[in-house]
Amino acid sequence: MRAFEPPPLYKWTPPSPEARAAELRRLEREARLGEWKLYGYAILQCFLATSAGCVIAGYGFHVTDPELGEILLLSGGLVSWIGNLFALGRLALRVERGDV
Repeated sequence: MRAFEPPPLYKWTPPSPEARAAELRRLEREARLGEWKLYGYAILQCFLATSAGCVIAGYGFHVTDPELGEILLLSGGLVSWIGNLFALGRLALRVERGDV
């Protein structure tokens, strides 16, 4: 039977100031990129919701029935508002949760 051999000892040396500065720059760059993605995605969602609302409202001007036109016009505004509130609400929750 073999005798118990202790594991080899590893000496830890602290990173050099240059290596630590490079690591901090990399982490800062990653954090900044994540923030840009988060806010950019929210802006894209707002743009898409507003575009969809404008299309619906624009079709309200196209139809000849005044009642249907008014329904479509109000529906387009509603879609824009709800879509923007949903996108910004999700953004606020993610910021509050600490995803930024």
